[in-house]
Amino acid sequence: MNGCRVQFAHRRHLNLVVFVLACSGAACGSDPKGAPGDGSSDTGGAPQGAGGAGAAGASGNAGAGAFGGGGRGGGSGSSGVAGSIGGAGIGGRGGTAVPDGGPDSSVPPMIVTTTLAAARVGLGYRQQLAVVGGRPPITWAIVARSTALDWLRIDEETGLLSGTPSLPSDPQSVRVGLQDADLQTDSHTFTLAVSECSAGETAACYLASDTACLVGLLVCSNGRFQPCSGGSPSTDVGHCSSGCGSCGTAGDRCTDGRCRCGAANACSAEKATCCGPGGQSECVNVKTDIRYCGSCANPCDTDGPNVAARCVDGACDYPCAPGWGRCPAGINTTGCDTSLLTDATNCGGCGNICPNVAPNAIGAASPPCQAGRCQLECRSGWFNCNGDNGDGCEVDVTTIQNCGACGKACPLATNGSARCNAGNCEMTCSGQLILSGSICTCPMPPHVTTVSRSGDQCAISVCATGWRDCNGKYDDGCETETLSNRSNCGSCGRSCPSDRYCSGGDCYQPCGPPYDCPSSQSCSCDQEGHCWCG
Repeated sequence: MNGCRVQFAHRRHLNLVVFVLACSGAACGSDPKGAPGDGSSDTGGAPQGAGGAGAAGASGNAGAGAFGGGGRGGGSGSSGVAGSIGGAGIGGRGGTAVPDGGPDSSVPPMIVTTTLAAARVGLGYRQQLAVVGGRPPITWAIVARSTALDWLRIDEETGLLSGTPSLPSDPQSVRVGLQDADLQTDSHTFTLAVSECSAGETAACYLASDTACLVGLLVCSNGRFQPCSGGSPSTDVGHCSSGCGSCGTAGDRCTDGRCRCGAANACSAEKATCCGPGGQSECVNVKTDIRYCGSCANPCDTDGPNVAARCVDGACDYPCAPGWGRCPAGINTTGCDTSLLTDATNCGGCGNICPNVAPNAIGAASPPCQAGRCQLECRSGWFNCNGDNGDGCEVDVTTIQNCGACGKACPLATNGSARCNAGNCEMTCSGQLILSGSICTCPMPPHVTTVSRSGDQCAISVCATGWRDCNGKYDDGCETETLSNRSNCGSCGRSCPSDRYCSGGDCYQPCGPPYDCPSSQSCSCDQEGHCWCG
């Protein structure tokens, strides 16, 4: 550059990186005014006023640096008509500003709109600028313009030029720049002319009422369009409803000046987007509707095998239906082809292989994977209760805690216990106790009226009248009769003399032939025919 150097500067009001062409000495030229450029090209050229503080260039000339390097214009002079922009000037398209250390997109942003449509006095002007490349968000700005175009505005988010001119003008220069998220920039100089309308010329206009949008008429008089007048209901979805704005996604038609979605009212609330073929459109929630996921033109694929398609926050998601998977894990397929319920190499999850060998197991069951769990063929009396094939058939199912099945606990008898018999629970009693219902109790032996229990041992408490427990054995109860037993008359071991017999538990001398009672006694007999003196 023959002694010139490019430096970075920063326009705070635009949040854009700007090139400044700084020059020194004769290497940058000795003419402080410089040779003006032609104002019609973006490619740059011999810089005007490159040495020192250059004067204002001709209409359309711009200074080097804004949104690019190597452009035309004054180094620190003015640019455009009447010196509307000072400072570093506006650069051409010859360079791309990439801040030191910042990311560099493989496709830098570039404005692809090349010309602007002419404007008319008193008629609203709108032109959308287009860009390719760059990383969003893109920020737009009018960097330089002649004062005759002060009415022109740009939407910094969309790049839409708009405004209503009030005076005619010859073609004037306006330079538009942009910057992407990686601080990469581009700019372009356009020319825009404003002409008066012809007498009797008309143009459509829009009148906003409280409830609808009306289409009116602008009529030209004295070279200017007069205020909008008249009006009939709009049918243009771009100008509809009370504000005459676009229906956007809320409606697909404008009827009687109001936005409609099919035959219904415009969409709102959760179902805020109008989707569907003509005449059958409806309001939907594009965040959750698999037919219109994210937009009306994005249906989720529902044809994949064993897939439960869903729309999550406007993005299609394809989780597998219950019992199915994409194996090996991490592969990206449209369907779910692996049965996690039956596949022995993906049982319950991808890569979960059912083993053939495990503790207390004969081997894998047939089939080895059932309902998503690996099954083992356990040895008799053992079960795989925790489902973990690593520890095999870990539970002994012959115990009262797991009797014939996992977790099948046997209830205990009152005063007793329980046992597991061939997979069936049984209550048991110990010692002398017997089971009565679910209670272990002492059995009632013969000729006993009352018993007592100590632990699992029983004792006779009370014998029936006329009976005694003479041998001390519980099982035969009060085995000895004591009312007529001459060997145990009235009590155990009490014997009556040989000439006497036992009656009512006492020993008596018999009477009646061949025995006679003394004269002082009489002979008495019981119902059984036993007689005695007394």
